[in-house]
Amino acid sequence: MRNILRLTHFLLPAIGVTLLWAADLAAQPPSRGGAMRMRRPGAAQIFGRFDENDDGKLTQEELPAMMWQRLAQSDADGDGAVSKEEFAAMGPSGTRAARSDRPSPVLKMLGAKGAAAFSKEQIQGFKRIFARLDSDGDRKLTRREYVEQGTYLTKESRAGIFRATDRNSDDILTEQEYVENRIITDEAKQIFAKIDADQDRRLTEEEFVANSKVENKQEAREIFKQFDTDGDGAAAMIEYLIVWGNLARSRQGQRVQTGDPLPDVTLYDADGKQFKLSRLKGQYSVLVFGCLT
Repeated sequence: MRNILRLTHFLLPAIGVTLLWAADLAAQPPSRGGAMRMRRPGAAQIFGRFDENDDGKLTQEELPAMMWQRLAQSDADGDGAVSKEEFAAMGPSGTRAARSDRPSPVLKMLGAKGAAAFSKEQIQGFKRIFARLDSDGDRKLTRREYVEQGTYLTKESRAGIFRATDRNSDDILTEQEYVENRIITDEAKQIFAKIDADQDRRLTEEEFVANSKVENKQEAREIFKQFDTDGDGAAAMIEYLIVWGNLARSRQGQRVQTGDPLPDVTLYDADGKQFKLSRLKGQYSVLVFGCLT
């Protein structure tokens, strides 16, 4: 009897959303010759199937409880509904590309709360700014709209912000990507200001150790080294924001929680041979839980 790695803890909470994708896959007609076409349906097609009143949003009333529980985590603006943009940012696992609502352990030590640090009014304010930048009203920001036509900071700075915000590298910023980036950077700046005692827009090691919320002084010094990327003994605002952004968007070092993508664990196939889960990426797969007798 072979041991099968137990992944129930990670997978079962995501089954509801995975069924959205699986249902559409099953609906694909056979191709010529009778073979099932494994073409993955688009997010818009799946969204439309459940948007009963065609208002461009999925609400708790339109979905089974288990599916809503999972989808609700992608309600980035906290308005009680999942928009087309929020839904499109999810994959078959029902996971958003970036999780600004769940700060990394290091940032938590510094007092970060992610989306919880902002009120619904503030989130709506970010969305209004996005709408003003969206000159053609298509609910997307192109590089031309944000970098070329923008007025915030310098063109070089805007280009850097655009690259950092465009997490899926499609050269377009969605409303969700913009809002999540504002949550990350605005909170980063607020915490920076509290640590920067002399307000010179540079954090020294002494300031960081004395004024940050990290209680253990040695831990504070080690964390400071992460922000001082050039090793000159101080972290300028731009250094700090780059490192903060990377930590906020990284999933490394975090405990796996409900809705997270599965880690690249080792599994056993039907012949007892080991393989990495990443080998199944992009494929529709069936995992068997428990023991085979």
